[in-house]
Amino acid sequence: MGTLEVHDPQGRVQFLVLTKEHPVVFGSSPSCDLVLSGEGIRPVEGRIRWKKTRFRVEASPDAEFVLVNGNRMSAAGLSPGDEISIEGCRIFLMRDEDPEDPPPKKSGPKLSDRPHLHTPPRIQEHAEVKLAPATKNVVGNAKGQTHHDPATFDQDDWLEIIEPEPGLDLVGDDEDEAHATSMFPGPPAKPKNKLASKSSGFFKRYILRKKELSEENYAPHREERLLSSPLVWGLFATLAALVLLGIVIYSVLVRTLASRLYNQAVESLDNGDYLNSIRSFDEFLAANPSDARAGKARVLRALANVRQYVTPGGSEWSNALEAGRSMFEDVQSEPEFRDEKAELGELMLRIGEGLADRARLSADRKSLGEAESTIPLHARIVGEPAAALLSRSSLPAKLGEARAAIRKFETRRDSLSAMDQALKDGSAKGVYSARDGLIQQYGEFANDRELVRRMVDANELVRRGVKVSSERRPAESRPRPEPLGAPTTLILRTPNIVVTTSADAESLTVFSLADGFAYGIAGDTGIPRWQRPVGLAASFAPRPVPNDPSCLVVDARYHDLLKLHSATGDLIWRQNLGEAVDDPPLVLGNQVFQALPSGKLLIFELNSGELQATVETGFPLSVTPVADESGRHLYLVARRDCLLILTRDPLGCAAVEYLGHAEGSVPASPSRLGRFLIVPENHTLSDGRWRVFVLDTDGARMKAVQEIPVAGWTWSSPPTANAIVWSTSDRGVIEAFAVGDYGSPRPFRSISRLDGDFKNNGPVYAFARNERELWLASAHAGRYDLDPVRGTITVKYGLGQLGPAAAPIQPIGKLLGFSFQDPGNLGTSVRAVDPDSGTIAWRSILGPRWLIPPHWVRDGSVTKLMTIDLQGRTVEITRKLLEDGGLLDLELPKKGEFSLPLDRFKLLEVAGHQVLAPPIGSQYVWVQDPNPVNSMHWRKVDLPSPLATVPAAWGGGLLIPGADTRIYVIDPQTGRSIVEPFVPVFDREKSSSWLAPAVVDAQSLILADNSGQLRRLTLREGRLGLEVERSLDAKVAAPPTASPGTVIVATADQKVRALAARDLSPIGSWSSKGPITTLPETKEGKFFIPDDLGGVLAIASDGRRLWSIDLESRVVGDPLVMDGAVWFLTLEGILHGRSLETGESLARVGLNILPTSGPMPSIRENELIIPVARGTFQTLRLPKKVERKP
Repeated sequence: MGTLEVHDPQGRVQFLVLTKEHPVVFGSSPSCDLVLSGEGIRPVEGRIRWKKTRFRVEASPDAEFVLVNGNRMSAAGLSPGDEISIEGCRIFLMRDEDPEDPPPKKSGPKLSDRPHLHTPPRIQEHAEVKLAPATKNVVGNAKGQTHHDPATFDQDDWLEIIEPEPGLDLVGDDEDEAHATSMFPGPPAKPKNKLASKSSGFFKRYILRKKELSEENYAPHREERLLSSPLVWGLFATLAALVLLGIVIYSVLVRTLASRLYNQAVESLDNGDYLNSIRSFDEFLAANPSDARAGKARVLRALANVRQYVTPGGSEWSNALEAGRSMFEDVQSEPEFRDEKAELGELMLRIGEGLADRARLSADRKSLGEAESTIPLHARIVGEPAAALLSRSSLPAKLGEARAAIRKFETRRDSLSAMDQALKDGSAKGVYSARDGLIQQYGEFANDRELVRRMVDANELVRRGVKVSSERRPAESRPRPEPLGAPTTLILRTPNIVVTTSADAESLTVFSLADGFAYGIAGDTGIPRWQRPVGLAASFAPRPVPNDPSCLVVDARYHDLLKLHSATGDLIWRQNLGEAVDDPPLVLGNQVFQALPSGKLLIFELNSGELQATVETGFPLSVTPVADESGRHLYLVARRDCLLILTRDPLGCAAVEYLGHAEGSVPASPSRLGRFLIVPENHTLSDGRWRVFVLDTDGARMKAVQEIPVAGWTWSSPPTANAIVWSTSDRGVIEAFAVGDYGSPRPFRSISRLDGDFKNNGPVYAFARNERELWLASAHAGRYDLDPVRGTITVKYGLGQLGPAAAPIQPIGKLLGFSFQDPGNLGTSVRAVDPDSGTIAWRSILGPRWLIPPHWVRDGSVTKLMTIDLQGRTVEITRKLLEDGGLLDLELPKKGEFSLPLDRFKLLEVAGHQVLAPPIGSQYVWVQDPNPVNSMHWRKVDLPSPLATVPAAWGGGLLIPGADTRIYVIDPQTGRSIVEPFVPVFDREKSSSWLAPAVVDAQSLILADNSGQLRRLTLREGRLGLEVERSLDAKVAAPPTASPGTVIVATADQKVRALAARDLSPIGSWSSKGPITTLPETKEGKFFIPDDLGGVLAIASDGRRLWSIDLESRVVGDPLVMDGAVWFLTLEGILHGRSLETGESLARVGLNILPTSGPMPSIRENELIIPVARGTFQTLRLPKKVERKP
């Protein structure tokens, strides 16, 4: 047999007896013999069984091993003292012998470790048997059965069992000799009584000894005294008993009364009678301050005090908060407080919620502070669970609502105060600004009574602030003097064709605007009749005057309003406006109304142009005003905030309506349909809306009735036809609305909608021919038909992708005129479309870019200004056209005819052949064919590699810097290389591309790449070779330029470097004012190097710095050297003449233009040609002091 001692992780110990016949299975399963507790213990960890001569432990298949003495073993024999460890449980084998064979008893006396304690050997023997668990002593027999050993005192012979062994004697108080005999060896002392002999029992001898002592010490008294009388003592005892009984009865009564008072207080607390509960607790504590329940009573009394303020009405939440805080501070040290702190914490959350609700309803910041203070107090009361309890309550949400309500209240209060102050200061803008700030945060205040009242006062302030001036000013009839001559403009148009138009179309004029020039175009042929410079800032094309052969346009260069003849473009009158304008004027009867951004409305007489009156509104204006049906009132939308209603007779402001629109959010003037006024507004970054108003019968008041969302931005006034209003947006959405009666709450009803591509397609202009037909000028230009019965919108005709719309659609009799920005040549494409068939009657492109810039060509003894048309034919710009100005009218190729692409080419003369070099990236060039077939004057020649930069005529062929990093020289007629290509050394770490080459002479050139590498290449014996190579310490910013002796390079560190052309050694280096993006070619042996900030550096042909100047604006194009002066044209439209030798200023001429390139020489004396726009140039007479010599 064996015994197991088991220690679990909690420190508990149990014992288990092992038998040879019964294996012990151990694990966490309740069915195991030895049940182990702890994390990670499997249901069956293993078993212990007897095998041959010893016990053996074996691991279960799930466990695979057990730890025996710290070693992993699948099976191992056990010896006494071995330890089995299983997840914190420790099992020891204490012994494995049979307990039924006890060891032999030891003879002789045995002393205890303690002097006066002697344990009999039999007791020790019995204790050794008690090795089973504390609850049961289980011992197995040979048959596997178990029996229980009875306890020692349950046995009949317990006295003999516990009796000491012979030789041990009880030591008395005064038996020193016996004590010494028992403690030390020697003969035992003789007992005084025979009962105390060795054969007597231990307890018998002890009793006899005590009897002897009592008899010896007893001395009987012969005399009887009073105090020692039994009767007296009995009386005293009776009296003491009575007193004690009274005390007991009194204490019982006191405790009974105290218990009744305490229970009554608790019952009142439970029933919600908090005042009686508090009173009862106070009486209990006053009468029983030291009662065991006093601490509990103090805690419950404080709790009742808190509860009495936590009522459904919630009118005393502040008192509840103070009571809760007092309870915590006063009784938190009581042990009984632990039982009630959970309820107190819950009450604090309710108090916080009540205070938060009160703060939200009353917008009281003090209540909010009290509500916020409950959170830290709740945390102190509850402790660690406070955060979890708080998150499950509604207090955080209610605090957020309270803060928002207070912030909302304070914002409204501050806004109203600001509005009052603005009204006091007489500033309507201040009122509007304060109102906008409030509504932007809280839209629900839009109809707030106090807000509306102040807005009415502000509108009245604006109305009273409108001033009318009757000062008159006559118009001018003479045009302003122009520094430049008459313009000459390139026009591309369709060939003359027979157009079927109405009889009045021949007399109608289509107006357009292209690159700062206004045009009048014949309505039947598309041939421009006139052109007039109006400046790049002009915002609209000429507008025809109804029932009058004239038009109105604004010259943005001088801010003049011009009235021109529609057929000739001649000036009728002009009036200076004093500032730029955004929208065209309104013509109403015999008056013209022009709104100015400064807030003025100018009123002119239509026929004479005289200024009749000026209305100062005090608000910036941008869009054209609209008149009511009778023409008695004008509706003028300010650039922001409000709409003004003006009366014409007498002139004044009748009313002001606040719209609250943002700055510039109204893109066009309102549309009026009967008494409905539709104000379009782009109020978000991607979408807009319509705001519909109804005018009263006399037109002096208006009322908002409906708001309609628009998907996308509106670009023009909504078109109307009968009872249909159309909505169009830049996202391709078209929607038709039917208009109801004026009294309807929602008079506009959508009857059909066509969704677009929902992309930003640019400007959209719409024109409604009738209630079922709509034309669009946009990226989705065409005709759209409405079927109101089916509720559908269908595309009748599509005009294709024509580019961004440039102007509103103009009716030309039965035709419609469209204006688009041509995506090919960037000119303005004007076309007339037959709305019934969808065919294009004619097309004209105004101000396209030149295929090649006009250049002077020597033809024998005559010098001509030449260019080419789209078919590649040479076109001469005659002297008469150059002197008188006019239109260079070129035909567009017909369908199927040859046409060059609409690119900008560079014309090169290569070995007697003209070559057109396309832009970078092209894989071909155009070569002039001396024998054209089918009008093909140019033919395409493929290149060995796409162009990496601009080619050059050099080495008897065409130099091609290829995108494959090779340099080719090819025959332009065949495209084949005439010399061996140059292949640079490939550097994987440097990724670079070629810049335009700089020709030094007929046999050498300079090539640079943008990484800062310079190479001098030479042509020798039919081979292109590298002669010199140099690396710069900065990247090259612009293609280099060279003369036979010097190379000029601009680097990215804003430096200009002069290098020797022979070996690329440095000559000089100078810093520039700004970055340099282009290096003009040498002019008369000198380099003029402009930077982007207006600085110009002059360098001699030998690399010496000559001078530097600051023109304060970037130079456009190449400078022109002529008669000892160099001319620079800046981006501001100023022509500067400087001395060639010193840079001294010789002339400064303001041209009031935005030039497209530098000045050109003219064949006339004292004249320059100035490119003023795409496809347009004008002549300039030079100042007298720098006139050219004949």
